[in-house]
This record gives sequence, structure tokens and C-alpha cells, in this order.
Amino acid sequence: MNKLIGFDGVRAIACLMIILHHISQRMNPMHTPDWLAPFIELGFQSNIGVSMFFVLSGALLSYPFWKAHINQTQMPKTGVYFLRRFARIAPGFYLSLTATFVLSFMVFDSTLDTQLIVRYISGLLFLNEFHYVTLFPADVNGPLWSIGFEVFSYVLLFLVMLGLFRFLKNRPFTDALYYLLFIFCLTIMIHVCIYKFMPIINEGRGWQHGLTGGALIWMPGYNPMSLFSHFFFGIVASALLVYLIDKKQTSDKGFDYFILFNWFAFVIYVYFQRYDTFLNIPYYWPFFPMLIGITLICLPFTKHAARILDNRFFAFTAKISFGLYVWHFLIIELIQTFLYESYGVFETEHLSVFFMASTLTVIFSYIIATLSFYLIERPVQKWSQSFN
Repeated sequence: MNKLIGFDGVRAIACLMIILHHISQRMNPMHTPDWLAPFIELGFQSNIGVSMFFVLSGALLSYPFWKAHINQTQMPKTGVYFLRRFARIAPGFYLSLTATFVLSFMVFDSTLDTQLIVRYISGLLFLNEFHYVTLFPADVNGPLWSIGFEVFSYVLLFLVMLGLFRFLKNRPFTDALYYLLFIFCLTIMIHVCIYKFMPIINEGRGWQHGLTGGALIWMPGYNPMSLFSHFFFGIVASALLVYLIDKKQTSDKGFDYFILFNWFAFVIYVYFQRYDTFLNIPYYWPFFPMLIGITLICLPFTKHAARILDNRFFAFTAKISFGLYVWHFLIIELIQTFLYESYGVFETEHLSVFFMASTLTVIFSYIIATLSFYLIERPVQKWSQSFN
């Protein structure tokens, strides 16, 4: 099984959920019609798309390692792994980050001071995740915060797999599962220690103080280990998926029904436990990343779900998803600045303005993401694939 069918659909849905989340924040709740309110509420909850991205990345990136481990072949080359990760992330991210950095003080109200420069440099080095000041590496483009966390997860994944091949090569699959259980416990233990011992600063805390104030609310719950705990479910899902493929598991409608049942159960859970957290880890951990992991395990063996998810629109959206993610919020801010001043966070009172500005956001995001993919991202990725 060379192509993991259905995975593109999951990526596309995650990306569209993030865009929906940020668009929904623009509508003034006091002026939201009753018929629109459930969709706006759905948008508020759609930030869980971040978890989907992390679980999906964990599954896709660990997949070659698990194939090599089960087939008892050599571990994928270190240099190739990191080169391809850098080639996948850096070109589009650096362009968006740099454009945001320049526009923040040229067009928006940011001050070009030492802190803004330090935040920008932390983003370039993928180190923004280690401090609340740098958590958001640039003003007016909040979603860029997650890139540093994802790169950190890439590094941890490599270390986890290095330990697997160093100590458990040619060992039974059950031993690998025990190893993953140890890694899971270690991850949660480190997260709990970070949350307990990292000082909480109340001065300047709150979104009214800007992104840095918002970072003080997020941290220490948002830390590299808490986000890796989402990524980890993808690693486990990939292990079980490779195991099933190795055992020649065939397609069955039961996998379709199992996915539907689990999603229905999660919707019921969210309805009764809104904004609930466990161990102060965001995005309905562990239930939601577990759900995504189960979905990824089952999709390649479904009769209909994977085929439905891999439709042309989702396939194209998945292809340009990274560009959509890193550009859409900046486009929202530019539309507010130059076209619709009332398109601010919780400020839009007129439906016509909301729908027009939101439509323009989606259109321009797709245009810029497409240009970014074909002119910048794909050429660099093709170059990196020449190294074996």
C-alpha cells in the first residue's frame, strides 16, 4: 500500500476547519442571527483542526520508519529525513513569516523594536515555542505559532525512532508497543512538570494586551510536549496501520461504520463537555487525537469513506494546505485594513460584510497558496527528493 487513501481528505478538512475558526471569530455574537449561530459555534470549536494536523503529521512521518522496522530493514537516513522536512516547511513558512514581519510595521501598527525582531528570528530558527514572548513569531499572523511546535515534534519523532531501531531492532511488534507506552508516559510526565513548575505571569496577561498577552493565557498548557502528545497519537496510529497492512488486512464496511460510531461518540462528548481539558492539554486531548488516530488506522481499509474524502477538491486543498494555513490569517487582516474596517474580531455586525469579506478571504487564500505551492514549495521539495 503505497498511498494512504483518505489521508488527503483529513488534511483538507483540518485546513478548512482552521480557516473556518478564524473567520467565525469576526462575527459579532450580539448580531448573529439564530440560524447562523450554530455554524459560528462550530467555527469556534474548529480550532481542533490543529490537533488533526499534528496527528496526521505524526502518522505520515513515522510511516516509513514503521515499515522499515516491521520489514527488518535499515532505518531511513537521518540526513534525508531532516532535509525533506526542512524543504517541506521552510520555503513557504519563511516567505509568509517575512512578509508578515515587514507588513506588521509597514502597514499595521506594530513597532519595529527589539522584541519584534527577536520574535522574527525565533520563528526563522523554529524556536518560538519555548517562551511566551516568542510564542507568536510575528504580529497579525497568529497561526504561525504552531510551526515551531511541529518542527520540534519532527525532532522528537526522530529520537523516538532512533531508540526503536537502536534497542528494539528485529524484536517482536509487541515490544515496540511497550516502548511506545514508555515514551507516552515520559511525554506526559514532562508536560505535567512543565505545567507545574513554569511560572505563570499575570502582568500583561490577556488577549487585550496583544499576542504576547494571549501567549500568557495559552502557556504553560501550550508547550512543546503537550503538542507532541497529539503528534504521538499519529505515531501509534501509523504503527498499527503498518501492522495491519503487513497482516494483509482487507477492506471491509465495518471500518466505515467504526469511524462513524467514533465520530458520533465524540460529537456527543463535545456537546456535554465543551471547552473541557484533561491535564491542561488543549484540543480535547486525549479523546480527539485518539479519534483522529483511529480514523487514520481505519481509512485505508474502508469501502467508501476514504474514496469520498479523496475527492478532487479535497485533494487539491490538501496539496496547497500549508500555504492556506500560513497565509489565510494575514489575508483576513489585510481585508480588514483595506476593504472592510468592521471585519475585526467579534466586530462585524452586518451579514453582507461578513459573507463578502469571508468569501474574499477564501478566494485570495487559495490564490496565494496555489502560487506559493507551484512557484516556491514544490520546486524545493522536488530538489530535496533527489537525495536518497
